[in-house]
Amino acid sequence: MSRDQAILQYLPSLAPEYLYVSGIAVLKSFRTKKIATVVQKACDALSVKWGFEYLAVQAYEDDFGARQWYSYAGYRVVSSDPAWQSTWIGLKRRVLVVKHSIKTY
Repeated sequence: MSRDQAILQYLPSLAPEYLYVSGIAVLKSFRTKKIATVVQKACDALSVKWGFEYLAVQAYEDDFGARQWYSYAGYRVVSSDPAWQSTWIGLKRRVLVVKHSIKTY
């Protein structure tokens, strides 16, 4: 659970907090076996069970496979790190994606 104002600003004003998914990673040898989908559905179920209306996660901007998967899973991009972060500091830029929790059971 988190209440980071930098993320809350992208959610409706009625959402006082959200469930932050630190990240979903699957070993390359296990990809395309729907493991990430099962983990995501578990996150959705926990979000609903715990009473959170939104989920948020950050992905690297240049990780097109992850971004495509998050889009397929119902997340939408709401912001990205500033351009100077990668050019001046040398860090990879991230995008913030959020999803409205949906009761699926």
